[in-house]
Amino acid sequence: MTATTEELTFESTSRFAEVDVDGPLKLHYHEAGVGNEQTVVLLHGGGPGAASWTNFSRNIPVLAQRFHVLAVDQPGYGHSDKRAEHGQFNHYAARALHGLFDQLGLKRVPLVGNSLGGGTAVRFALDYPDRAGRLVLMGPGGLSVNLFAPDPTEGVKRLGKFSVDPTRENLEAFLRVMVYDQKLITPELVDQRFALASTPESLTATRAMGMSFAGADFELGMMWREVYKLR
Repeated sequence: MTATTEELTFESTSRFAEVDVDGPLKLHYHEAGVGNEQTVVLLHGGGPGAASWTNFSRNIPVLAQRFHVLAVDQPGYGHSDKRAEHGQFNHYAARALHGLFDQLGLKRVPLVGNSLGGGTAVRFALDYPDRAGRLVLMGPGGLSVNLFAPDPTEGVKRLGKFSVDPTRENLEAFLRVMVYDQKLITPELVDQRFALASTPESLTATRAMGMSFAGADFELGMMWREVYKLR
């Protein structure tokens, strides 16, 4: 049965799948608009407490009126498995997404990626060009270098501070740096993201994600070098 927009809650859209990325990996995702012909995949950004629902809960009901929507919790985020070690994150997440595509029988699908999710979308398109449709990217990580501000950016500094001292106050400070409209940072949003971000498993996964960008395969995250391959 196709869910109507009124029925689209976290619980009614919640799904799980197990894929193989050097061993079993459980992925959580939200599904809506079942029965619509065109599938679209949404990939959330990074940062403490990020997940497909916290990023896209307002978008899913609108998109589901016309599309079959899959909003995926990337590995280490939301309710997906959280590993203490893995390879370069975008490559790792792209492999997990490829496994999900195989499980669900998806062929060539458009990807909407925000920040970290944009990097995963680009990496997926580079690694699996026959499975990626059009890319809609919002500030994709790894696709450019900073020209007008030195690294680390203020957002990265706030992210690092939360990783060292994971308090609700540090999380709120990070979120406020990331948005223009401060009214979007409600106490409910901060509480929701802090609950996801502050578990021992989430903190371990956050550190593993950060470490992966300094590993032996770190160049897999420097996708600005390869973007010319996308067609």
